[in-house]
Amino acid sequence: MFPLMRNFIKMCILLCVGVFEILEHMKELGVTPDIDTLADYVLPRVSLADPQMAIRKLQDYGLSVSMVLSPVLAVLLKSGHIETAVKLCEYIL
Repeated sequence: MFPLMRNFIKMCILLCVGVFEILEHMKELGVTPDIDTLADYVLPRVSLADPQMAIRKLQDYGLSVSMVLSPVLAVLLKSGHIETAVKLCEYIL
């Protein structure tokens, strides 16, 4: 599924469409992004300065906390935001 998303994102970037608008179109089409799509294409383009807010916003597009938590943590850890990832885990627990 994520190669399709990659091509779609490239097209949408050219048209200046935001990642949340892409998620809205996916929701309308009945397509749910998988963990790889979230971690590789969606979350790197979303501000994770407040990861709890980002998770809530993703829930607005029909994604559950359990679906987005691991990709959010992965993106935070890959980008070196270890303390933020730890705080998020503490909040969730």
